[in-house]
Amino acid sequence: DQTDLFMFRTNTRLSIHAPSALPAVTTFMPTHHRLHRPLKQGDRIKVLGHFSMGTIKFNINLTQSQNRFNFFHLDFRPPKTIVMNTKFNTGWMTEIRDTYKPLRDQEEFEIFIFCDIRSFRASLNGVDIKQFPYRDDLDKIDQVELVHGSNGNGWFQIDLPQ
Repeated sequence: DQTDLFMFRTNTRLSIHAPSALPAVTTFMPTHHRLHRPLKQGDRIKVLGHFSMGTIKFNINLTQSQNRFNFFHLDFRPPKTIVMNTKFNTGWMTEIRDTYKPLRDQEEFEIFIFCDIRSFRASLNGVDIKQFPYRDDLDKIDQVELVHGSNGNGWFQIDLPQ
């Protein structure tokens, strides 16, 4: 059932500015966000961003801060490619690719990441992205890293699980 991805609420929100101010955005939020606790099944992360034409890539990483392992790398490569992968101390593993509807210059966008039974489920503007299987235990993830991109592309709000 697709609806459960959007039915979960989070109580923690960090917002740098009101979305109505977006065309004049010059400051985006910090890149590293510690979770209040390790991730678990049923958790949801919501991130709002602002797309700027000309950015080469932007991504969200679910990491373990202590050793910098990247458990889920969700990488957007305009105009329409998504690359998902995991990076441990041995290097990058096998990536999974998908496509997305190209974003327009100056468009606000919304990404959800849901921790399902055996995989991460993500969506961009309400459209599902391929599922990405867990490659290690969820409870090792304690940080979300946001990589803004370039040319004014960036993230302006994140909702984390409580």
